[in-house]
Amino acid sequence: MEAAAIGERERQAEAINAFVQAQRTPVVVAGDLNATPFHRAYHILQHGALSDVWQECGSGAGFTWPGNRTIGGVPVLPWFVRIDHLFTTNGIVCLDASVGPWDGVSDHRAVVATLAAGWRN
Repeated sequence: MEAAAIGERERQAEAINAFVQAQRTPVVVAGDLNATPFHRAYHILQHGALSDVWQECGSGAGFTWPGNRTIGGVPVLPWFVRIDHLFTTNGIVCLDASVGPWDGVSDHRAVVATLAAGWRN
């Protein structure tokens, strides 16, 4: 991974944290972060005001990438990395999280969650 891209992801994570902390209502942040739980950008989000719904109520590994892909012309195993995430703040509780079916087009699978208003302990 290119160092500039990694640094940009970390700056974006810091900006998301600042935005979330300024909100007076619960927030959901979702997207393709291109970051696994081992990357610093993920940790910036996870250790701010946000919680990863997969850790709260997901089952299984939650792998969302890659699908039907080659890297450098070499086929890679599908679905062995979790880089697509849903985060919530207090005020939102995760009831269930799963990985959606592959649509056959994107190289990602969706993370699907059932959320409810409420407070985490």
